[in-house]
Amino acid sequence: MEAFHEGPEMLYINPSTCIDCNLCVASRPVEAIYSEHELPERYKDWTRVNAEECEKYPTTSTKKTPSPAPSPLAQWKEIDAQKFRTKP
Repeated sequence: MEAFHEGPEMLYINPSTCIDCNLCVASRPVEAIYSEHELPERYKDWTRVNAEECEKYPTTSTKKTPSPAPSPLAQWKEIDAQKFRTKP
């Protein structure tokens, strides 16, 4: 559906072209993509960010190797808990 746009540091999902088929949700790294109806309230602003950033970058459908040293999920949950004052 050409909903993914590749920026220099991350992929953005265009909320205008995404059809909510959820195929990417199943193949994502754990808790990296949410379907629209399961998106936690604290991440709702990312819909706007994605829409804005998609205007800047080309679409992509090429699967790439993840970053060589991504932060572990536990570390991201801790950052998220601190930022949004939730339990990790």
